[in-house]
Amino acid sequence: MSRSVALVIVLGLSLKMCRAEDVPISVSVCQLQENPVAFDKRLVRVRGQLSIAFEDFSLTAGTCKSSRTRIWLEFGGDIEAPTIYCCGDHSRIKGTELKVGDFSLPLKRDRGLRDFLHLIDTQRKPQTGSTQPGIVATITGRFFAGKPWTRNDGEVVYVGYGHLGFFSLLVIQQVSGVAPRRVSQ
Repeated sequence: MSRSVALVIVLGLSLKMCRAEDVPISVSVCQLQENPVAFDKRLVRVRGQLSIAFEDFSLTAGTCKSSRTRIWLEFGGDIEAPTIYCCGDHSRIKGTELKVGDFSLPLKRDRGLRDFLHLIDTQRKPQTGSTQPGIVATITGRFFAGKPWTRNDGEVVYVGYGHLGFFSLLVIQQVSGVAPRRVSQ
C-alpha cells in the first residue's frame, strides 16, 4: 500500500470519528431558553451572564423576549458547582468525568477555566456566597433540555436539573472570554 493511500484511509477514519454533534454550534442564551428541544444533547457555544449565588448557578442574557426555560450550569470533569443547592449529592470524585445519560463530559483545564474560577473566588461575598457584579463568559458544553412541564398558566417549560429540578442543563466543558460584568452607574 502506498503512503498516499494509507494517508487517505487514516484521514477518512479520522473524519468519520468526528461526528457532527461533536462540533459546537454557536447559539444565544435566548435561543436555548426559547427552544430548548432544538438543542437537546447538542454541543453548543454560548456567551452569557452567569448568576452564582446560594442555590443558583445559572446562565442568563437579561434581554430575551421569553425566559420560559432557565439554564442551570454544571462543570464537566470532576469540579463541583460553586454553590450549594437542593437536592442530592453533588460531590465529585477526583479524576472522574461527569456523566449525564450516555454522555461522559470532560472539562478542559486551561487558562479560560483558571480565569473563570479565579473571578468566582475574587468576587464571592463571604456572607452570601454570591458573586457581584457578576461574570460574563463564553461556554462550550453539552446542553440537556430536560422534560416538558406545564405551568399553571399553561406555558410549557423544560425542567429536570439544578436547584429543585427547575432548570434545563448546560454542562461546562470549556470556558473562554471570561470577564467581569460591568454594572451601569
